[in-house]
Amino acid sequence: MAHFCLIAVTAPDETLEAAMAPFRIEDDEQGRKPHFTFKAAPGGPPDPETGHSGFWHNPDGRWDGFVRGGRWWGLVSAGPWGPEHFDEASYETANSCMGAVLGERLLDRPERLAEIHALLIDGRWTEAGRFQSMGAWRAFVRQALGQVRADAQVSVIDCHC
Repeated sequence: MAHFCLIAVTAPDETLEAAMAPFRIEDDEQGRKPHFTFKAAPGGPPDPETGHSGFWHNPDGRWDGFVRGGRWWGLVSAGPWGPEHFDEASYETANSCMGAVLGERLLDRPERLAEIHALLIDGRWTEAGRFQSMGAWRAFVRQALGQVRADAQVSVIDCHC
């Protein structure tokens, strides 16, 4: 069981859930597997959908649960407040912002960039492990988030895997 911080950038007409769906490790609550492939594995019981032994797998799967904020509550909030300072209606405000204010909320705070493990921008998932150093990762994060459209929704996500 592990948690990691993801910054997800979605277009104004895209939901966070839709952007995250291709990276789900398990099938959804209705049992649908739109991003999954079947892998044959001899010796097991036959799969009811295929009739063959094996399992369903999402090769792009990264998470099995997520929540806005979570352990990274307020990473992009305008102030240093914690969850106790927000009512339910303003919860999203503490854990998301528009691209227009991203610089002052996150990019100008380099100590916070190290907390980010992954970015999801334009349907592409990028993780810190792809980079040879944390300095290279932070530079990539700064560049990628610096190019976010002003009307994009930027959300801080606590992912579980």
